[in-house]
Amino acid sequence: MKIKDLLKNSWVEFKETFATFLKLAWWPILILVSIPNIRSYLEIDESTWTSVFLDFGETVAAVFLTLYSFISLFKSRKIEISLSGGKIFVFWFASIFIAFASSIATLFLVIPGLIILALSIFVPIFILYKNEGPIEAIASSSSHMQGQLLKLTCVFTVLWAVPVLFDYGLFYLSLNLVLFSIVSVVACSIVGYFIYSVAFNAYFELETTHNKSIQSSAEALAD
Repeated sequence: MKIKDLLKNSWVEFKETFATFLKLAWWPILILVSIPNIRSYLEIDESTWTSVFLDFGETVAAVFLTLYSFISLFKSRKIEISLSGGKIFVFWFASIFIAFASSIATLFLVIPGLIILALSIFVPIFILYKNEGPIEAIASSSSHMQGQLLKLTCVFTVLWAVPVLFDYGLFYLSLNLVLFSIVSVVACSIVGYFIYSVAFNAYFELETTHNKSIQSSAEALAD
C-alpha cells in the first residue's frame, strides 16, 4: 500500500462526496455546535441530570456523524446502506467498548491506545456493510489490517493530531465561546470526514489485496 496514492485517492473522493456528507450530517454538526453554548448560557453544573442529558445528546450526534460519513462514502461507490436502529445501537456499543479499551491502554502508554484506535478504524464499515455485531466487527477490523498496522497507525495518528492542534490554536486566539464552538466543531467534522475517507479507501484497497492473495492461493492449490 502506497500512502501517497491512498491520500491522493482519499482527497479526490472527499471532494466529490463532501456535498452529500453535508446534506446528511448537518443536524449532528448543529447539535455538537449548540450543546457547549447551551451549557454556558444555562450555567449547567456537571453533576446535574441536565448535564447527563446533554452528554448523551453529544454522544448520539457523534455516532450519527460517523455513520453518515461512511454512508456518504458508500454512495460514491453506488452502494446503498440502510441505517437501521439495530446498526446504530451496535455501533454505539462498539464505540463505547473501543473508547474504554483505548482509554485503559493509554493510562499505561500512549502508543497502545493509538494502536487500538487504528485497529478499530474499519468497525463502522463492517457494521454498515457486512452487518456484523460489535465484537465481531472489532475483530474483523483488526484482522483486516494485516501487514499494514504500523503504516496505517502512523498515518491516522498524524491525521488525528490535526484537529487537536487546531483546537489549541483556536484556544490561544481567545475567541468567544459561540465562535469557538462553531469553528472547532465544523473544522473537526471536516477533518474527521477526510480521515474516514482515508479509512474507507484503505479498507477497499486491503480487501482487493486480500482477494488477490486468496485467488493466488486457490490457483496454486489447483495446480
